[in-house]
Amino acid sequence: MAELIDIKNDYEIGSRFLFDVAKELSLVLDDEYRVVIKYDWEEYNFPDNKKHVIFSTSREIHDHPIEFEDKRVAVFFHNYSILDRWGFPVEDKRIIPMPLGPFVNDIEKKVDIKAFHEREYDFCFMGQLPHTGTRDKFKRCLDKMLEETGNKFKYFVKYTDNFNTGLSHEEYAHLLNNSKVCLCPQGATSNETFRFFEAISLGAFPMVELLPKFWYYELSPVFFTRWESLDKYLSKTLNFLNSEDGSKVLNDLIDYNAKVLNPKWLALFFKQLMSERNI
Repeated sequence: MAELIDIKNDYEIGSRFLFDVAKELSLVLDDEYRVVIKYDWEEYNFPDNKKHVIFSTSREIHDHPIEFEDKRVAVFFHNYSILDRWGFPVEDKRIIPMPLGPFVNDIEKKVDIKAFHEREYDFCFMGQLPHTGTRDKFKRCLDKMLEETGNKFKYFVKYTDNFNTGLSHEEYAHLLNNSKVCLCPQGATSNETFRFFEAISLGAFPMVELLPKFWYYELSPVFFTRWESLDKYLSKTLNFLNSEDGSKVLNDLIDYNAKVLNPKWLALFFKQLMSERNI
């Protein structure tokens, strides 16, 4: 078993998903490794020559961790992992992109997951508008669609001024659990968002415009759109999901939760990747 160090020791009050994955990985690695959880801007003093496994949370700008050049690090599991100028993942055997997972701790445990046909809302969105030109465009397109389509869709939409405000965690969980599709616009500087994983964990399909080509998105049950044509894409998606063929896609949600959003499965998956890369 590998030693586990959580530098700030505060993941219980934030996103515990990353901590749980790191903990599970430490349980299946040998004691020649040390697993360290840290924020991107924190220094870490390497006490010995153990193989260090760094779980690095960054600042949404997809940059290199501070220790990137330090050979004492065997592997980085990286939130907002590194992209090239065209938006593709940088190839480096020491860097393994790590899904953000849900931000709200144990969100899926707060409700009994509803069957798809029992959900009240065709789609939902609740979130912050950062005034960067990214979600501003999203809001303009969404507002325009709602004005033009009237009561065509059943929906819940609420804009907030700050992160993690607007509804309580329990209310937010019930909203996702009561929605068929969750609109997931990009953040201020990244196309990734916690909302994507929170939706899946509660049985709602994320709808996005762009995603980085990380392995965990390639496996995901996601629908793509253009915000300026949201009416068309939503109608097409909902018609498909309510069809006989669409019922098969529901199994993809279940499978994704059982694998990618399951810390134990993810830890074993990462261990296998490390072995394949001779790390």
